[in-house]
Amino acid sequence: ISENAQKVYLSTLGLGALTLSEIAMLTKLDYDLVKNSIEELTKLDLVKELKAVPPRYEMLPPYKLFVTQLDVFGEILHRFNVNMKSAITTALDTVNQRAGELDQSIRSGLASTLDVLSKQLEEMFREIMVKVIEMASEALQKQANNIMQSVLDVVNQNITTLRSEFEKILSENIEREVDNIINSFKESKQMMEELYKETVKTEAPALEPLWVIRGLTGIKAHIEDMLSRARSIVLIVTPDPKLIPVDKVLQLEKLVRVQVVSQFNTSDDEHIAIINKLKLRERTFIRTNKRVIVLGSIVDDKEAIFASVPDEMDEEKIMGIATTSHEWVMASHDLLAYTWTTSEDV
Repeated sequence: ISENAQKVYLSTLGLGALTLSEIAMLTKLDYDLVKNSIEELTKLDLVKELKAVPPRYEMLPPYKLFVTQLDVFGEILHRFNVNMKSAITTALDTVNQRAGELDQSIRSGLASTLDVLSKQLEEMFREIMVKVIEMASEALQKQANNIMQSVLDVVNQNITTLRSEFEKILSENIEREVDNIINSFKESKQMMEELYKETVKTEAPALEPLWVIRGLTGIKAHIEDMLSRARSIVLIVTPDPKLIPVDKVLQLEKLVRVQVVSQFNTSDDEHIAIINKLKLRERTFIRTNKRVIVLGSIVDDKEAIFASVPDEMDEEKIMGIATTSHEWVMASHDLLAYTWTTSEDV
């Protein structure tokens, strides 16, 4: 899996159910990277999604991953078993082939020696004892055949014994050991599957309607997560235009009304670029307010987040309040809407 997915998993395993913004805060990754990592981990059954607004994600122990690896290793063992049997058969065929070659070599060697001896006998006794030569040659031939057969019998007997022992040791023993290993891994796999099922069945914890989000990275990620669920209206308030999730705004459905308030400086080229980009989208309204000190957003009057952003403060020490409680959302709405109504159009 990717490095980002590894980081998300290792950083949040055992911490319970977390929102995307909380995961972003813990890992210091932006919203899109966290979301992509969650999708990647979900495919591996390493994440359980808790249906809520916003959704929470809980990292699961890697039981399912172990099961997958055991499946892979079991397949490797199976292929090893098959290949070993094939190798043994090939080796035995080679032994038989070499035995046949040895048989032919012995026969050729003895036949050649017999020819030499026969010719020598003929040369020595041709003139004196023709009949004796024939008898001696015949006797020698018979004796040579007996010797040849005896040698071949011994060789074949030893080759047969060797083949039997070789097959017994390499085939039967290895197959038995491989079967033992496979059975052991099947037991481990079954145990991991049972652990995974128990983990998935665990009931989701009760979700709080109000919670704290720490760090500017986490707050930005939470706002982007909220925008992904927008269906009618969005209000974004931020002291720094660079904190506006412009790309996420441009991805919203056409019917969604977007209101953005920030400390825009029309002499700043970067601010002008942000304004022009936002104006490419219809139903997007932009205002400026030099007194904005709050970073927050409201989506469909169902979700809200707000945080105080002092001029000089460590980004990771900034704390935001996120809520899905209707009462708190309405209270946040009054706070952020006042900033909007007291601002000027850009």
